[in-house]
Parts: sequence; structure tokens; C-alpha cells
Amino acid sequence: MAQLKDVRTINGYYGSSSHPCEIYTVDGWYCIEGSVNVNHTDEDLLVDGVNIEYLPDYDFFMAGSPIESEEDLLNAIDD
Repeated sequence: MAQLKDVRTINGYYGSSSHPCEIYTVDGWYCIEGSVNVNHTDEDLLVDGVNIEYLPDYDFFMAGSPIESEEDLLNAIDD
């Protein structure tokens, strides 16, 4: 597995800022809790309060099962 440096959980929004959510992040990869959609953006944009609808995504993939934790996201990226 590649050397990962920034694993964290932030609070943000989706859907025109009307749906609060937890967002798991790893080195620019991010996923909303319970989703299978994993996207990659500029790491410095992943801050508390972010609306993910406005993030520029440069890559993405679908996890095999819903992401429910930072560990799930790490495992999905490793696969």
C-alpha cells in the first residue's frame, strides 16, 4: 500500500448545502459516510464545512460496499 499521510473525518454538506454529512478523507480521496462513490480532489479543499457538490473531482471509483469508516476508505483505496 502506498504511504498515506492524511486520514481524517470532516463534516460537510451535499445537495445545495441541505444535507449534512460526515466525509472520510485520505490524501485527497473522499467519500460520504454510507456511499460507494469515492472521489479525488485537491486535498486542501477538504475542510470542515465543505459542500462536496462544488469540489472539482479529478478521479473517482466505486467501492465494492458502502464506506462506513476511515478504515473502509483506506481498504477501498488499497483494493
